[in-house]
Amino acid sequence: MHFTLIELLVVIAIIAILAGMLMPALNKARARGRTATCTSQLKDLSVSMRMYADAFNDWYLGHKPYDKTKGYSMDRNWASVLHMTKFFADNNAKYIDSYCFSGRMLCPELHPLAQWKEGRLDGTNIYGVARDDRQWNELYNSYYLSGQYNKFLRIRKPGEFIYIADALTQTTKKPTQSFYKQMGSSNDGYIAKTHSKMGNVSFLDGHVGLVTVRSGYINRMIDLN
Repeated sequence: MHFTLIELLVVIAIIAILAGMLMPALNKARARGRTATCTSQLKDLSVSMRMYADAFNDWYLGHKPYDKTKGYSMDRNWASVLHMTKFFADNNAKYIDSYCFSGRMLCPELHPLAQWKEGRLDGTNIYGVARDDRQWNELYNSYYLSGQYNKFLRIRKPGEFIYIADALTQTTKKPTQSFYKQMGSSNDGYIAKTHSKMGNVSFLDGHVGLVTVRSGYINRMIDLN
């Protein structure tokens, strides 16, 4: 039995319609998978940060800690110190100068935006660490956190203190190792709207959640495009 041309065209049209109906659902499922991966990574990093603070007299890492492990002072990103002190284990982590990068230190949604320099990934393209906070301002009359180390023992509501987050620079739209919630300028990093126009963040108490500007913790966020 042979199919006529019209019958073949009808079959092709039906397949195309079904594919068009299934693709949005498939894309949503993939997006949910990337959100789940990001959430898992943020939880792992939150535990690692807490373990580091427990081991070093409650000092939490800033976005660019001062390091003397090689006998002289130099700046590293927070990922380098966390990895070198073995509080974050990843055999695939790579070093670019004094900066450490790992695929597990960046949201899957932001991987396509990561910046390469001379065939190497820019080491600042990782999750961001907070550079300011309103609770900090209430305690010390300054929004700005130290880029080196901070003690958060006096923070009364750690469940409202965003510590780690998906972050993008405002001007270049590249992943960045630090972000502002209230302050900052046009060249700085802010929490990115990575997941259905919301940002995935880790709070100081260890829980991870999606936030918007309306959540009340932040004044500004960055769209992916």
